[in-house]
Amino acid sequence: MNVAKPKISKEVMQIDAFYSYVKDRLSDDISIIAIKSYAERIEGMDFSRMELRSSIIENCKFCSCNFKSASFINVIFQSCDFSNSKFADAYFERCQFVDCKCVGLDMHGTVIKQTTFEQSNFKYSNFDETKMTEVIFDNIDFT
Repeated sequence: MNVAKPKISKEVMQIDAFYSYVKDRLSDDISIIAIKSYAERIEGMDFSRMELRSSIIENCKFCSCNFKSASFINVIFQSCDFSNSKFADAYFERCQFVDCKCVGLDMHGTVIKQTTFEQSNFKYSNFDETKMTEVIFDNIDFT
């Protein structure tokens, strides 16, 4: 199976305060495009209906956050922690999860296309009614 890699913009803008940056755009229903967020620590925040495109999220911790009905297209998640977060009814296309901790993740009803999951921990995660097309799981813990 040949899964397309995320198409990341050559010029991404480094974001130092992810929540503040996203919050302003969420309230105005604006897509977030071509950003890079590094080493953020966020807990219990609401990012529902967020749309993130052509971006890199690296070494970030989003524990118990709400990403319900969010959309992620061409996004790389590298060494992130999403433990106990909710991605119910979310949409992923051409994304990569590499070396992520996703213990207790709620992916109920999510649509996942052309996405790879590598060397990540998805213990106790819920994938009920998730629709997957051209998805690769490599060295994933689903216990």
